[in-house]
Amino acid sequence: MDNGVYIEGLIDGTAVTLLLDSGATTTLISKDTNVAIGKKTDGLREHYRTVCAVESTPLNVQGYV
Repeated sequence: MDNGVYIEGLIDGTAVTLLLDSGATTTLISKDTNVAIGKKTDGLREHYRTVCAVESTPLNVQGYV
């Protein structure tokens, strides 16, 4: 892991490690985490906004809940 602030948490009862980002305007989870908590990507709604990392690199967002 990088030098970010990480906390332990639960998503739908599954333990996960989360990056705490107080400046974020959107909450994201990885595809691997989505699968680990028992969710399927086929239920995601289409995502029309561009989400970028801090250095303005666009992120590949699969959809939203």
